[in-house]
Amino acid sequence: MDQVFDLQQKVLIGHKLREFMKINPELSTTDLGRYLGVTQSMVSKLRHDKATFHFDDLPNLFKSTEGLMGSDEFKIAILNVFTGGFIPPLPNYQNVSTDLAALSTRVMDEMRQSTEALNVALDDFSDPSSPNNLKNIDDPEQAFNQLYDVVRYALPLMAIITNAYKLSWTDEANRREREIAKNHEHMI
Repeated sequence: MDQVFDLQQKVLIGHKLREFMKINPELSTTDLGRYLGVTQSMVSKLRHDKATFHFDDLPNLFKSTEGLMGSDEFKIAILNVFTGGFIPPLPNYQNVSTDLAALSTRVMDEMRQSTEALNVALDDFSDPSSPNNLKNIDDPEQAFNQLYDVVRYALPLMAIITNAYKLSWTDEANRREREIAKNHEHMI
């Protein structure tokens, strides 16, 4: 699977970790080190990009940040780095509002655009020979671009919803997966 989206096994996350710990002073380097099973000195190295963070340590990092301010946004940002962009980055909040109503409107606009792009590309998707003609892929490419925009703005909206309403992203996602399995929604 790592060949599909260029999964990195270790990355530098210092600037993201520093920002997160700055807005959550209750998460000390000592506490974080205890969660990660490393020394306070190693946490300092991670924070200053003097050491790489390993993919296998993500569960402990995410568990240690659960419930803290901005934890879901932090997780998305870290996953963006590890996946080499496969998971979209958070939008620039200087240009995108974190207001729930405003961001919801943005996501709905992106969904409308993606629906239109999918409708236009549907004839390409229905034609089995279409992938063989790579000279004219404008419609499928536009469908991808519009769907990417939905994901890019929907992920932060989901994070803001969980933070505003004190929900656990993990618990909600697990509950939703159980409902999907129960209702056989995975079958198209």
